Amino acid sequence: MGQCTRRRWPPGPAIASSLLVLTVTFMGGVAQENAGMTIPPSLIECYSNASLLSGYALPNFGIGQLIELIRKVENSQYGRLDLKNMAVQLTHRFRQDGVRRNPQTMASEGVIPYTPSGPEFFRHSILLKMLIPGNAYNFPNASLTTAEQCAMHFMLSSTVDDIQRTNEDSECNNLRNYETDVSGSSTGGGSSGTSGYRQPGGGGYSAGVNWNSRRFPQQATRGPRRNREARAAGAGLEADVEILDPTLQQEVAKSKSQYVNYQRSRCPIQGGVVFTPWGGVSAGTVIAGIAAGLVPQQVSTRDLAVAIQRSKYFTGRVGRPGMSSADTLDVIDNKWAATFSGDLAQVALLQGPQDPSRMAVGLAAGWTSTLDPKKYYLSQTVDAAMSEANVRGCIDGLVLGTGVNDWYSRSRSNLRLSQLLDMYYSERGVFGRNNRACLRRERVNDVASTNTMDTQTEAFAKFYGPNNPLSVTLSDDVITTLSDTAVSRLQSFIPTLNDPTCAVGTTSLMVRPYVNLIINMDLSYQYQDIHPVISYLLEKLEAGQYGSNVTILNAKDGSVVFNSSYPRLDWSMFNSDAYSNARARANGFDLQVSLSTTLSYLRLHDTDLHRRRVLTGRGQAVLYLTQALGSYDQMRIYTRYQNFRALFPDVDTLVLTSGNRNGFGVLTNDTNRDVFAFTVTDPASGVRPLVERIKTVPRRIRNANCDADWVQDGSGNGEFVDYVEPLGVNYYRLAPNNFYRVKDEYARVRVQGQGYGTLTVCYSRTLPAMNGTQNTFASQAGSAGTCQQLTTGNVEIPIANLCADASYVKDCAPLYIAVSASQAAQTADMRCNEDACRFPDMLKYTVILERAGCWSAAGALHAAGLLTALLAVLPLLLQFNI
Repeated sequence: MGQCTRRRWPPGPAIASSLLVLTVTFMGGVAQENAGMTIPPSLIECYSNASLLSGYALPNFGIGQLIELIRKVENSQYGRLDLKNMAVQLTHRFRQDGVRRNPQTMASEGVIPYTPSGPEFFRHSILLKMLIPGNAYNFPNASLTTAEQCAMHFMLSSTVDDIQRTNEDSECNNLRNYETDVSGSSTGGGSSGTSGYRQPGGGGYSAGVNWNSRRFPQQATRGPRRNREARAAGAGLEADVEILDPTLQQEVAKSKSQYVNYQRSRCPIQGGVVFTPWGGVSAGTVIAGIAAGLVPQQVSTRDLAVAIQRSKYFTGRVGRPGMSSADTLDVIDNKWAATFSGDLAQVALLQGPQDPSRMAVGLAAGWTSTLDPKKYYLSQTVDAAMSEANVRGCIDGLVLGTGVNDWYSRSRSNLRLSQLLDMYYSERGVFGRNNRACLRRERVNDVASTNTMDTQTEAFAKFYGPNNPLSVTLSDDVITTLSDTAVSRLQSFIPTLNDPTCAVGTTSLMVRPYVNLIINMDLSYQYQDIHPVISYLLEKLEAGQYGSNVTILNAKDGSVVFNSSYPRLDWSMFNSDAYSNARARANGFDLQVSLSTTLSYLRLHDTDLHRRRVLTGRGQAVLYLTQALGSYDQMRIYTRYQNFRALFPDVDTLVLTSGNRNGFGVLTNDTNRDVFAFTVTDPASGVRPLVERIKTVPRRIRNANCDADWVQDGSGNGEFVDYVEPLGVNYYRLAPNNFYRVKDEYARVRVQGQGYGTLTVCYSRTLPAMNGTQNTFASQAGSAGTCQQLTTGNVEIPIANLCADASYVKDCAPLYIAVSASQAAQTADMRCNEDACRFPDMLKYTVILERAGCWSAAGALHAAGLLTALLAVLPLLLQFNI
């Protein structure tokens, strides 16, 4: 008899490796180590919990959610990881490629029908063991919930589930790759029209597109390459053919024998893909490319062969005569192995022997919903295909891996992984507009030369082949030919990537949404109709630490439906059961309750800011999300709403409706500007213009000596520090309640530079034009206001006598201020390392409000009503985070 015991891992908060080893102890004291191809214990819950495995209880697989997960880890109190440690430890802790499901085994107590048996696993094991050294001993597991850990694992782990599903008719016929709604319209190009999805047999198999011959000449133009025999002769070696290690081959063959009799899906699910506005991306490849760039390795295949014999998956190979030339002559760059050469070698060796002309490089794929992306489907079943997402991941991983050390140095070692991804997968780019995902096709020319791609693919293929369960034996000459063919396929495909182009030019100013948004939501909507709408809205508002804050209230009874510090993560996991529970309490729309609750919340919010003497904050906006307002007392609502506007002059009121846009005049003076319509079959078409409108909501500046009723109870000046990214702009609004009767000539707003770079400060009585270039913005100074530049000095903006012609406060226009930054900062200026800095190249400045006053536009008649409303909803307001 024998006893199976798990090896005890070294103590620490994390599992040291993503590979579990079983130690088998036999009677008599003889022990031997087996090749234990199993799921590591740190990931077992992800495959044994049905709600996690299905994705039902997980965040969406979007780039925003991935960045938020990484940001949670970076903010952890359990230990801070720098850029290198974060990238390496994420790869070791969460990535486990090739986990496949056994279709002939049902899950039961102690039995999980999943194991790492796919072809991706073997490349993955080589990367982790020999090319990206490290471990995850110190990873702060407590920083993420179990669901978040599983989401991270599924986002980073490449695999394919090709077992047929019962709902494939609905899944396989409606796929899209870019930002779309459920009806299939798209904001980005796709070669199949509106869906943004190439049909099977499309670009991935075309071979007639010429690539940049300077970098990527077609195969026919390549010069002669030394064959295997010539290389071996030059090295004094025999020209033998390496075959798969027998022990490994037996183990994998045994595993694969369980998968023989099953129906294969016509649109397999590819794991390890995240949605971005510029197409699905293999996220594990991107992170591995970054990790490889931070721990660069130029490893000879001889050294790899020596190392691999120590692996528990392979037996010794180096000691026997007749070593392959791949073991001695070639050098593998870990950035390439983690990206292009790894994927291309897999395609060449696993597909090439069957039919080299049909190698699937750039296989079409897509999501059934890009508003709630959870599963990514390949257009057809092709073993070891390199999908569109793989190609994008390889480009992005190589671009980021090539530049990361320079960027890290330029940022004075302040750059974090979340910042790097946040910059690259946005319109701003990494320290300049040239390094961003929307330019990946152009950037690949700069990091991937023809010769390097050829030699790296061949080198990795010749090492990867003998250490992968191939069904054939290949000579080195054939491996070279197949590698060249795979590279040519890639060269032909990349120009056909019809991803959306950059929306922001190289010199255009960017404005980001930065609002405190209260949503009064009608819960009579069905979950499946409204959940994608909120998901899309949260994503576009960049809801989270550095973007907007969103609170959702039940529009019927005023109760809190949703409020979170990580809204994009938590709303994704706000499933139908949670929605049904909230809906069961009350559903429908009550304008009186919504207005009273909103007013009381804003009042409590301003009271708290006044108590803490906070001068600024996010812009304030209220959104009513309903089909119709229903019945209400017009006179009462009119009076209440006028008082609302008087107390909160810097709060914008907006409406999103699936009903008639013209029925909301009581809430806004301009239905064309502030009311937006959507349909449940096309939610994005209404949400997109709503987000653009929300971007125009300026940040608040409010005299901290004014209480919630605009009564002054103190004196003195106030100031705050803020930051703006290069070629970005921050807008502020100072309501007339702060300066209505100010006559003091020393009353002013001062914007003070801190020497981080050149700032442009503009001010006017009307909101300046958005998204213009810095030059055209400055040229409009005559009509839009006054603009000045500064680095370390001050721009002084007078606020005295600004309302000379106004009879009431409400008749006086606000003061608008815009602070924009010049082109990307130089190395010396990249010193923004405070927690408030979203990026290390942001420019710091100070805003000072001097000798402002407090004036209320509301009469005494509002007080009793407000107090009654406040007392009525106070128990609900205690649920808010303010």
